[in-house]
Amino acid sequence: MTARLEPLDLASALKTGEDIRLFLSEALSMNDPAYFAHVLAIAARSEGISQIADKMDLPEETLKAALVEDGKPDFMTVWKMLSALGFTIETAPAQISDAVSGPKERQA
Repeated sequence: MTARLEPLDLASALKTGEDIRLFLSEALSMNDPAYFAHVLAIAARSEGISQIADKMDLPEETLKAALVEDGKPDFMTVWKMLSALGFTIETAPAQISDAVSGPKERQA
């Protein structure tokens, strides 16, 4: 008998606000905007797309369109999503090598 593996839904693994914060912070450390947008979509799903869309005062379909795999949410959408998730954007000095080198390689 062959065991069947179900796909892992990362959104269901994010149980607390702290889980989401750590997930988003790690994604930001990768210095890859596309990856961060992907992770932000997972975080939004963990809270419920409908609930996040309501907090953003957006139609659910508009938010879903911004979160598709190849979607490129604009800065205002990212800002509002972070706010709806209970987070803000803060700045910190970047190390020159991080800012110049581009996206970090993700670990599998």
